[in-house]
Amino acid sequence: MGLDINLIEIIEKPKLKMCWLSEDENPELQNYFSDLITTRKTESENGTLVSEKGYYYEEISYQRKGVKAVFFKKFGTDDFVLTKDKLFKLQKCLKKEYLDTFESDFMQKFREKKNLIMISY
Repeated sequence: MGLDINLIEIIEKPKLKMCWLSEDENPELQNYFSDLITTRKTESENGTLVSEKGYYYEEISYQRKGVKAVFFKKFGTDDFVLTKDKLFKLQKCLKKEYLDTFESDFMQKFREKKNLIMISY
C-alpha cells in the first residue's frame, strides 16, 4: 500500500493529458470547480471516440509518507481536502518530523477554490 498526498491545481488546459479527474468519479469537485469543467475525447477499447467530462490538473506539491495511524481512520483512499478546516485536520495527522515541510509545501500554498489536496493509498 502506497500513500500519495498531492496538492493540485485545477487548470483549464492540460499540461499532461494523464492529469485528469473524471466528473463521474469525482462529483464533489463540481461545487468548487464547475467553471473549469471540460470535455475530452478518448479512444475506447473498441477504437471509438468517447467524450468524458472532467477536470485537468497539475501537481504543485507531493508527499508520500509521514502520517500517523489515525490518518487512515480520518481520511479514505481517493479523498479530497477542499477547505482550510479539513487541511488543519490533515496536518494534525502528520508525524512531527514532517510538519515543517508540510507547512511550506502544502499549508502555505493551499488556496480554497483554487486548488485542493488529493489523497490516495
